[in-house]
Amino acid sequence: MRLRTIIVEDEENGIKNLQAKLARNCPEVEVIATCLTAEEGSRAIRTHQPDLVFLDIHLGPLTGFDMLATLPRVDFQLIITTDHNEYGIQAIKAEAVDYLLKPISPKELVAAVQKVHARALQEGTPPTRVAIPVSDGYKLVGVDEILYIRASNQRCIFTLFSGKTIDSPRLLKEVCPKLEPLGIKRIHKSHAVNMDYVERFARNDKGYVVMSDGTQLRVSQDSWSGDVLGL
Repeated sequence: MRLRTIIVEDEENGIKNLQAKLARNCPEVEVIATCLTAEEGSRAIRTHQPDLVFLDIHLGPLTGFDMLATLPRVDFQLIITTDHNEYGIQAIKAEAVDYLLKPISPKELVAAVQKVHARALQEGTPPTRVAIPVSDGYKLVGVDEILYIRASNQRCIFTLFSGKTIDSPRLLKEVCPKLEPLGIKRIHKSHAVNMDYVERFARNDKGYVVMSDGTQLRVSQDSWSGDVLGL
């Protein structure tokens, strides 16, 4: 399950170190924003609505707990990161998934992220998986792993968030009806996109969307009305 994540940490080196450890050990964690202050963190959380926040305690004149108090609700999972071990009670009150002391070991980091997945399952939000027909059976893939789908010579090619592709013998018009309720919309006769990964829509005489990996895909005029794009 992909975890859209924000890091709130008052030291740039601390942010870089945590990002590097996440990239090496927790590839499902997608860092969508990094923040150096409580104010930046509060704004980023309101804007991006993340699944997970790594929160340092000391953020200049304010603390991470001060930042949490500015939010109308805490509807994300929380991992506390700190140099100090005296904030355990406050972390429990904030319903943090884990409390990691710096320097954070890769083993403890992986265990904390696994707890995030476990809590998501307990709350009834397991990742949705689909069975993609392939030449020798089916390939099980999480919906949040699918970036876009292209039609290709009476087949369709699934491009995943990881960059891998899956070649399916089914036609695009056959797979799209089952995937549309899950957020994958057909925006052109030749392709469908996971709306969670659409970064931008360019509305010109040849409208197109820009995906999170930079890929540009044409949008049919039928989709311009906003019914498909949700605009």
